[in-house]
Amino acid sequence: MLIPVMTAGPKEPTADELQFYLKQIVDQLIPLYTRGILIKMPLYQNGTPADLSDSSACIGVVCDHPVAVKMCGFGDHGHSILPCTQCTVTQEEMFSDPALCNECKLQRHLDLAQEYAILTDPAARKGFAKVQGVRWYEFTRLSYFNPSTMTIIDPMHNLLIGMSCLIIKNHWYALWIASNTLRGNTGKTKRELHVIHSYLDS
Repeated sequence: MLIPVMTAGPKEPTADELQFYLKQIVDQLIPLYTRGILIKMPLYQNGTPADLSDSSACIGVVCDHPVAVKMCGFGDHGHSILPCTQCTVTQEEMFSDPALCNECKLQRHLDLAQEYAILTDPAARKGFAKVQGVRWYEFTRLSYFNPSTMTIIDPMHNLLIGMSCLIIKNHWYALWIASNTLRGNTGKTKRELHVIHSYLDS
């Protein structure tokens, strides 16, 4: 089942304002998962056995990157402390060895989201998000929801408007080509880029 959501205008809601819309959805998703739906069958018009009940769960949040940040409490990719939605790598470590073996931050993410929810002053919330890179989001109330693996950047934004090109430019070119890690051929010597193209052509 696909649940489309469109917020009221005329302006895009903030991350905190968006949670008012999401609360209505999560309020219904919780009993759908914990109690399920009782399915009436011809032989069980007054109720069905437990094995005929049907539970439902949210398997993914699909949106563009700016909305994903708001819906699932992440810091933006430009955040200086926590730009990554998967781990605790910092912006300075993004293209270094620590970035390749950083631990998952799920529990930390959930704990900080709860701390954010306790704050009531808008300025305090803004300061907290700036330092920690995490905000409260309604999906934390779903016991099974993992924002790192269940937030999906939709294909239109991921492919058609250049997200993949941005990744290639910022990561592949800067890290491998501009640093001369992968070198082009000289007049006599075939080097790394030639080997890669040979693999791709085979």
